[in-house]
Amino acid sequence: MLSVKDIVTLVKDFPALESLGIAQLQQFLCLARRLLPQVLENNRGLSQNHRPPLSHAMVEFMSDGLKMNASQVMTSWEAFFEVIIAASGSEDFGTIAFHESAFYAFSIAAETLPVELSACRVPTCQNSKLIYKPPINATLLTLHQDCHTRYYNNYMVTEASNAGSKRRYFGGGIPKYIEVADHVFVDLEFCHWVEIEMAFSQSSAENIARVYALTHSNMLVGSPALSKVTGETVLHAFFLHALLRDHHKRNTSLILPHHGENRARLSPALAKRNLRIAGTGQEMLAHACNLCMKIVDGPDGTKRG
Repeated sequence: MLSVKDIVTLVKDFPALESLGIAQLQQFLCLARRLLPQVLENNRGLSQNHRPPLSHAMVEFMSDGLKMNASQVMTSWEAFFEVIIAASGSEDFGTIAFHESAFYAFSIAAETLPVELSACRVPTCQNSKLIYKPPINATLLTLHQDCHTRYYNNYMVTEASNAGSKRRYFGGGIPKYIEVADHVFVDLEFCHWVEIEMAFSQSSAENIARVYALTHSNMLVGSPALSKVTGETVLHAFFLHALLRDHHKRNTSLILPHHGENRARLSPALAKRNLRIAGTGQEMLAHACNLCMKIVDGPDGTKRG
């Protein structure tokens, strides 16, 4: 979030904005960041050296919602554009509450879902460059965001921009696909295979990754997925799956820090689990039988197991 000092510094060269309050300008930043993907999509052919203009509908929409005139909206876009671009995809400006019908009334998308691919992934395809199609209208079903909670594939995060925010994994079973790093997922079959390799082959994580890459080389040729098959990915899959399975067995929810490296994120939870298992958490703690326990006589004549 920009400070008051930062905002004042940015607008000092734009007299048209002097009558606006700090709250108005902060709201403009929130809304402009949300609309940025749509602005860029509407100006795909424009050189990157030029600032893409706001559409007439967007200017009217922001004027109506922020109580600014059209000139102030366009001047604010000019004054803050570099900052908005720099914060694209982050939550640095917070969020702003607009009823979805407000977007609809001005024929503006409340959210823009961009296509990340630019080329065909089929190796035999002769026309590798994807054909551009204009955006189409769609309906996005989501949860209300007043509580600043984001929902991911495996977990939810409240106030994700805060340094101390937590990932709260969903209950109801172990997910079929587990996110082990940013935008990297493994399925349960992969996790089970890793466990078998570690238990019976006593292979290292690096060797397991190498075996996987070799045995699936035909599928991974030319694929960016090949660079994700590393020992680190294998370890993260092994430990995160173990934690999820442990919490599922105890009917509790796994909670991990949202920020930081995976190793630092997992270590406290693993240490806590190991401490519990070393104490009374071992499910076979109270078990005793003549098959798995031998009774011997001690030097003092007492029986020892």
